Order: sequence, then structure tokens, then C-alpha cells
Amino acid sequence: MKRKRLLSMAIVLGAAVFVSAARSFAQDAPLPIAPTPLTPRSVFPDDVSLTVSVGGNSVTVEPSRTVVVKYVVQPGAVFPWHSHAGPVIVNVKRGTFTYVSDTCVKTPYEKGEAFVDLGSDIHTAFAGPKETVVVATFFNAPAEPDPLLIPATAPAGCTVP
Repeated sequence: MKRKRLLSMAIVLGAAVFVSAARSFAQDAPLPIAPTPLTPRSVFPDDVSLTVSVGGNSVTVEPSRTVVVKYVVQPGAVFPWHSHAGPVIVNVKRGTFTYVSDTCVKTPYEKGEAFVDLGSDIHTAFAGPKETVVVATFFNAPAEPDPLLIPATAPAGCTVP
């Protein structure tokens, strides 16, 4: 009888440890895309005008706010299709980051490279086979709590991994 009770207690204790460990492992799993603001959304107190040109396309904004965000992107994770309120300068700190335009052109960027996202066109992006870290500087960022990424619908026939 005593042996049965000890065995039952051991099973219950083992199950409790397993459930606790499983919960811990689940909580420790990294998010597919983890944003970390590096600065607050800061207001420009001066009159600022910013013109950004990329490949013959340009945008001029009078940015109201800026914010810098670090994104840790797990292998293969894909940003949803979106746009922005203003231009974004993206620096690839680690890994490979592929930008996908609204015409489905895929442009990969490696560690140490940067690119400008004009913000107004819908687009997506995804990480390569290793964890990727990018740092994005948003211009014309909306006030909190409005999102930095404005959701959009994927262009017809454009697929990403």
C-alpha cells in the first residue's frame, strides 16, 4: 500500500514537473518577429522637410515624429503585407533580410547593408535561414498607440516563403 502511494505521488510529481517544464519551454520560444523600440516616438520641434529618393522614385515629407525599432526576425519569418506613414531606413545588423515590393520583386540585403523603404507602397519582407536582426528608423511615425505598420492586402499572385 505504501509503495502504491509513493508510486502515485511520484507520477503526480513527475506530471507536474513535465507540465511546468513544457510551459517554461513554450514561454522561452522566441517570437517569430520581436520588435524592441530603441527610442521613444520623438517629436521634431523644428520645421523639418525630408526628401528621400530611391531608383527614380522620391517622396518628400514633413515628418512629425521619428522612432527607431530593432526587429529580431526568426528564420523564415515573414512580415505581413503593409505600408508606412513615411519613409523608413532599414539597417541589416545580422543575417539576410529580403524586401518584397508590390510588384513582387524580391531584393535580399545582407549584414552591413541598408536600404530605404519609401513607405507609401505596400510591401513585405522576410528573414533568411538564420536569425536576422534589422534596425528601422521610421520617419513620420504616428503617435502612440497607432501602429508603425499599416496592414495591406497582398498583390494577386505574389507569394513569399
